[in-house]
Amino acid sequence: MRLKEVTILGALGLLLLGVVGCSNSHSPISSDPTEAPPVEAISLIPTGAVIDSARMMVFVNQTDPHQVSIHPVTSDWSQTSVTWNSFADAFDDGDTVGTFTFSRPGWYALNADEVVNDWMSGELDNFGLYVKYGGAEAAFTRMLAGGGISGLHLLVCYSDAGGSSCERIRPTDDATISQSEPNRVFGMYPDLKVGGVPGENSTLGALIKFDLPVVVQYSSIGGRVFEKTSDNGLSDIYPGVAGVTVNLYDCSDSLLATATTDGDGVYGFDSLKASDYRVGFDVPEGYTIDLPKNGMTDCLTLLPGEDVAGVDAALKEEEIYDGCTQGKGYWMRRCGCGPQSDGVTELLPIWLGTEGGKKSIAVTDAKTAHRLLAQKSRSRWFNGISKLYAHLLTAKLNIANKADPSAVAHVIEKADLFLAEHNTRSWRKLSWAEKRQVYEWKRTLNHFNEGKIGPGKCDTDDGTFSWRDWLRKWFENRGKNRGNNNGGGSNAGA
Repeated sequence: MRLKEVTILGALGLLLLGVVGCSNSHSPISSDPTEAPPVEAISLIPTGAVIDSARMMVFVNQTDPHQVSIHPVTSDWSQTSVTWNSFADAFDDGDTVGTFTFSRPGWYALNADEVVNDWMSGELDNFGLYVKYGGAEAAFTRMLAGGGISGLHLLVCYSDAGGSSCERIRPTDDATISQSEPNRVFGMYPDLKVGGVPGENSTLGALIKFDLPVVVQYSSIGGRVFEKTSDNGLSDIYPGVAGVTVNLYDCSDSLLATATTDGDGVYGFDSLKASDYRVGFDVPEGYTIDLPKNGMTDCLTLLPGEDVAGVDAALKEEEIYDGCTQGKGYWMRRCGCGPQSDGVTELLPIWLGTEGGKKSIAVTDAKTAHRLLAQKSRSRWFNGISKLYAHLLTAKLNIANKADPSAVAHVIEKADLFLAEHNTRSWRKLSWAEKRQVYEWKRTLNHFNEGKIGPGKCDTDDGTFSWRDWLRKWFENRGKNRGNNNGGGSNAGA
């Protein structure tokens, strides 16, 4: 709360406030009670009304010039039993509602908007206020307590659908407590006293409690858990996942509540007080979580009466990686352009670069895949990005075909970020360091595809040959032919 100091309000100030009419005499209000503000109970304030202002009004009968501070009380008390010892400094010394600077008898007013709103919202327990003497010199003040229309009160003004109104709220409890008589009860006296002589254990303090109802404006958090079946589309078109456990935490990660998603994947937490919360999702078997990261949201701040929707979780069916890898030539031959069957189309679409990146390539058909694998681009033999396309596409085809990506996941992530901003036309503009990095990524991906790292290359013989297979076979046959020719000559001679 901000520290607010208020000065004396004379009769003119009170008239401007519209509170009461009074003079500078000891008679604090007009002799005509009808000129006083309403004195009905606070219960007339309707639920949901907005508190426009709250003023703590004090009439001082007698005073020495000095200052007192006002603080929220932190534990409950009663005027029929409270003493200096039983109160035991149960107030928040670091939270000052405001100060009164007393100089002469008369009316004083203190802005109490914040503390009253905190009481009404339930954010702060309403145990009343403590009037603390803290002067450096001997001083004494006598205030008129509750019990009469001219005594200490709260003036609360509010607005609702019916307009604006004000209510004057008298204390339900008020008491003086005395350090020099620490076990004596002073709660039934008509005056409140504050003051003392520094250093002589003679301090007097005042306790005041107002009966305000707690009108809590509850908040809520809700959302939906859905299965993300593709990388395109809006969350509301994905199927909901039923039976998912959703946990509500405070921002210290203490569990507060648990909910379960319904048949449409919808969950909700209602009747929440304004505070900070986090939502965590238990990932069901057979799924991984795509959103939020690690299954836990950041801290969410709920305001009084605020309903926060759209705190969603996106699940993906858990991938089972039990496949092996194939080289670039294998996938070139399965693009539907030769005798082998098309094995590429069913694994598409694949992005080279982050999805939707400025220069990313969406590989959506086998013809495009074949062009990239064959490095059919300008200066393809000298263009490292063209080679990176081919080996990255090969790696992603292998992964889509259930090869475990963990050995190259970090390389793929970095390469995708790079290709979102660069294409083959960017090659000449790259620095030597950037070109070396491209070749390093390409080399690592090639090792993955050829089985040197990762799950290993598939041990299959499908009757097709790469150019390396063809060349190796040619040398083998050439060696056999030479041997046969040499043997035939000797026999002939023989």
